[in-house]
Amino acid sequence: MTRFLPWVLVLGLAATVGCDRRQPATPTATKGVTGGPTPSTKPPFGDPVTTPREPGGKVPPVVQHPSGPVQPVAQGPKVELGDSEQRPVLFFELRTGLGIRVSDIKYDKLGWVDSYEASVQPDKGEEAKVLVRTETPAGGGKAPTHAATVNGKPVSRQSDTKLVGFSVKDTGGVVLARSIKIQTKFSYDPMGRQEVAQQEFQHEGKTFLITYSDYRREKSGRLAGYTARVGRAE
Repeated sequence: MTRFLPWVLVLGLAATVGCDRRQPATPTATKGVTGGPTPSTKPPFGDPVTTPREPGGKVPPVVQHPSGPVQPVAQGPKVELGDSEQRPVLFFELRTGLGIRVSDIKYDKLGWVDSYEASVQPDKGEEAKVLVRTETPAGGGKAPTHAATVNGKPVSRQSDTKLVGFSVKDTGGVVLARSIKIQTKFSYDPMGRQEVAQQEFQHEGKTFLITYSDYRREKSGRLAGYTARVGRAE
């Protein structure tokens, strides 16, 4: 039995060497070894390594399309420039929750309103900045004329009778294109000067309620600004 031992060792070594050789797993892999074209493989979705369609080896981003219609951006209230009692008046399309802050009223040497600013803050949406300035100075017995801009864009002259204006004089309050009964409540400052506190009226089929606050004055006592807020426009 000893003489068969070398043959057993030889056969065992041959079997071991045969098992170590790499065998092709599929016919496709065999073609690759023999020099045939190797098919490209795509990386899993989201793998940033490479795709043959995108230069630089980056996967293009996935674009999400909205399932519903895109909502339009809310537009600011309509603004026009008019006058009342020879003073410039800004007319607005009033909406519930709208806030209007009149400020920095300046006067010329004759006492006419020279310029002022107004910030318009809707209940929803972006704030608008309005600037009113003298276009033609007073002279020859004539009052000055004015021009206005909203966020730098010119404001048209008042023509829409549905709009409501705000005066820049003491106890002025709202200004309408035609005479309408207005219920006004007054208040008084520490110096005893009368101020408009609240106004309610019906106009163009709607009932409006406006409250006034934050009155500001120059050292001389002339009106420098106030804030109006629309409590109801329905």
